[in-house]
Amino acid sequence: MNPKLEQVVDFGWIGVLAKPLFLIVNWVNDSWFRNFGWSIVVVTIAINLVLFPLRLSNMKSMRKMQALKPQIDVINAKYKNVSLRDPRKAEQNEETMALYKKNGVNPMGGCLPMALQIPFSSHSTGCSR
Repeated sequence: MNPKLEQVVDFGWIGVLAKPLFLIVNWVNDSWFRNFGWSIVVVTIAINLVLFPLRLSNMKSMRKMQALKPQIDVINAKYKNVSLRDPRKAEQNEETMALYKKNGVNPMGGCLPMALQIPFSSHSTGCSR
């Protein structure tokens, strides 16, 4: 991009990601396709391939949590009328964490992969355009 024209495009607060992506798409366009449409498609596929292991990890974590949902519901029903300030709330949390530990589930296991995907994919955040 012509340095004089750099101020014309305002990438906003997401410029940290937008500028490198623009440069990558521009490089792919100049090096291989000479067509911005195909360059965008190729860069999108490359990003999805890079993020695939994170998505796989996220899906595995969610499936483990789904399998434990009936047991979590039983624990929650047991402590249904307990307020947040009640000491029995700690017992509920201990039971829940013991269940997670027994089954090898990390309740935060899907959060990091999802957080890393958010800037790149509206699909991973559950949003639609």
